[in-house]
Amino acid sequence: MGANTTFRYITHANLFLKEYDDYVTKFDIITDHPDKVTKEYMYLMSNKTEWMRRAVEEDPYGSENFVWLDFGIYHMIRNKHVFNDSIYKISCKNYDKNRIPGREKSGDESNRCVNCFFLGSIFGGDK
Repeated sequence: MGANTTFRYITHANLFLKEYDDYVTKFDIITDHPDKVTKEYMYLMSNKTEWMRRAVEEDPYGSENFVWLDFGIYHMIRNKHVFNDSIYKISCKNYDKNRIPGREKSGDESNRCVNCFFLGSIFGGDK
């Protein structure tokens, strides 16, 4: 690997949502891939923004813009021109606000529901 490459090794136990695992008493999700989309998988997907936050804070290379890019993103954007254009636009964009998945109350506090609309195969912007 090149000099501008940093690896961080993680385990599922270190994911920030894992500490709430005992509170998740019901996990229902509509998916075509029930063997893949498990509670642990969702913890992993939700952690992407946390890793991006840490990268921005550490900023070992003095960067102004950051992009999260899944290795398998090309299965979603198969047109090379659209793919390259999308990465360029994301990497150069300046945002005034951040959108963070949130929690929605459904009656009393003992029956909480988390709704996440974040699709995180590719995202980024200025720090």
